[in-house]
Amino acid sequence: MPSVPTISVVIPSYNSGVYLRQAVASVLAQKGDNFILKDIIIANDRSSDPVSCAVLEEVSQIPKVRVLVNEGHKGCPGARNFAIRASDADWLALLDADDAFLEGALAARMAALDAYPDATWIGGDFIYCDAELRPSEQPFYATRPHTRDWLYGDAAAYVRLAQPVKIFATITLAMPSAVMVRRDRMLAHGLFDENLGKAEDIDMWLRLARTEDYIFTRTPVTYYRIHGSSMTQIEPSRAWKIKIYEKHLHDPMMRECRAVLQRQIAKFLMEEARLLRQGRAINKLAAVFGRSLRYAPASPQAPFTVLQQLLAAAVGR
Repeated sequence: MPSVPTISVVIPSYNSGVYLRQAVASVLAQKGDNFILKDIIIANDRSSDPVSCAVLEEVSQIPKVRVLVNEGHKGCPGARNFAIRASDADWLALLDADDAFLEGALAARMAALDAYPDATWIGGDFIYCDAELRPSEQPFYATRPHTRDWLYGDAAAYVRLAQPVKIFATITLAMPSAVMVRRDRMLAHGLFDENLGKAEDIDMWLRLARTEDYIFTRTPVTYYRIHGSSMTQIEPSRAWKIKIYEKHLHDPMMRECRAVLQRQIAKFLMEEARLLRQGRAINKLAAVFGRSLRYAPASPQAPFTVLQQLLAAAVGR
């Protein structure tokens, strides 16, 4: 009889305040006979505010919770990697410190192993909530036309996308706090890129998707909290996505995806131009226009769209 898989829940934490307490509580509330919660590994990325430090000390007293202090403030990619290296569980379940698991979140994703014993990368749906963890809408992927088509095309409980690198190059179908990955596969793909300040998850999904099948369970598993200091609120720029896609564009293993990557970069440049126009950032818009010319063969409309934004900003429209 196969052994029951063990799970480490990995939580990067930097000045997360009381949200961390709720994240930990949501993990400890998980029940199921198809997994063993080995530990909750919190990477304290050198938090400095008193509330966060007090919560970190509080949760460190809980059995199965390990609070590790990072070697320096490295940001989310470095904190995640620090915790991942400290784990020896079969599976890694990612959770951001300001998010929370729904009831049955771990069991629902581990149930996918019954259908797909060779699974290495499992995701689920998520629900937006406010700062008080009050849900604001129905599951994200189920209610967005561009994701529903990929993940809710029939009545099956699970969807298996075989090495979906071209799909993930076009559309992101995974959110970090709703994803589990076999630890050995995560290590094989080199962990998160610590040179990326944002959107490091998109980079990781593209690398995983080259060799790993993505299993999606249609059960909502995570509350994704939106609050004043969340990255969703304060980081609208597409700059990091552009950097990630250009990185993969020059990867020989992504040769078959070059056209898709080029079109996506052009799309991000157009989106960035619209954002820059709002702030009338003329010099930055000019730089974006220059970059968009490189991708004109893949997306002829990109330079024209960026130029329109540049001219509109220049005349104060």
